[in-house]
Amino acid sequence: MRVGIDLGTTNTLVSYVDENGTWKLLKFEHSGRRENPYFLPSCLAIKNGSIIVGQPAIDYCLEHPDLFLSNTKYDMGKTGTVYHLENYAITPQEAAQHILNEVYKELTFQFPRETTFNAFVTVPARFGNEARQTTKAALISSNFETDESCLTDEPIAAAVAYSSMLTEDNLVLVVDIGGGTFDLSLLKTSMIGSVVTNRLEPVAWNGELRLGGNDVDEILIKKMAQNSTFVHKNHGAIGKNHYLCIVFFMVLDLRLSRLGLSGVLFLCPCPTPLFHFLLLSSQKSSI
Repeated sequence: MRVGIDLGTTNTLVSYVDENGTWKLLKFEHSGRRENPYFLPSCLAIKNGSIIVGQPAIDYCLEHPDLFLSNTKYDMGKTGTVYHLENYAITPQEAAQHILNEVYKELTFQFPRETTFNAFVTVPARFGNEARQTTKAALISSNFETDESCLTDEPIAAAVAYSSMLTEDNLVLVVDIGGGTFDLSLLKTSMIGSVVTNRLEPVAWNGELRLGGNDVDEILIKKMAQNSTFVHKNHGAIGKNHYLCIVFFMVLDLRLSRLGLSGVLFLCPCPTPLFHFLLLSSQKSSI
């Protein structure tokens, strides 16, 4: 079976061709995101000495953040990078391998008659040779079949997805904004008679490895924290420390909502009325 894998910084998605020749997304029954099980969170955690992946890892990290690992795609191909969790020493390649192991396990569970899974994986445009080879090695270690064309740039793959919509000669700019990366591709299509050729010609493509959703979050947080005071229409000026409390709880609320835990009630033993006001204000705010 041929499968396409988007091994993302924050989420991993997998597509496959069914017996009717139709492309479908793989649903992760046990490890996919609670709000959308087609998304496998690209993270892992150590629980009772074993590695768990996806939503179970997110759930576990709420009480054990020191045993949680995510965003390792940033470090793919960097020699000497090692993450230490409990008794484990995990490299970026091994982290990717654990995520891909979860993908392989789900595929074998849903398609027990299939004997091989040929993987086709997208990578950022700015991935160097080391990062690409590390990704391919993780695929092989996870029992996927690979070939020379098993890796393709993410902006090119994104452009191909829209090729069926093109009905004439076009010069197309495709923007791919992920959780960790920002990629662009400029492609040219040409007509043969009245049919657009299936082959797209890449004119140029490029990207940034650290300009995705995670980075936008961090920029917003820093910009907000730079303000010396926060003025509330009913309570006047609030000092910087109290403002940072608001920012903290706003971000915490945002993060929890992404984990499928929106509406969580924050409890704090701090007796000051102002702190409780800040707490309530943050819970009613959004970024």
